[in-house]
Amino acid sequence: MGAKIGALWKNQSRDDKIPFLSGLINAGLFGQIRVVVFRNELKKNEKEPDYHILLSDPPEQPEDMPF
Repeated sequence: MGAKIGALWKNQSRDDKIPFLSGLINAGLFGQIRVVVFRNELKKNEKEPDYHILLSDPPEQPEDMPF
């Protein structure tokens, strides 16, 4: 087994109860990258991916944050 680069957790969307994974990938010097993983519901043949990995929206920062 290779080196661990992150972790994912099972979740469900609040409104339509779509299952997805969310988690973090350790990108070394770039820090941690938040991702979400959704099943490819539009898959039509075996050459298309089973899942899509997307960058997660960053958490909202308060307006009084200087950066």
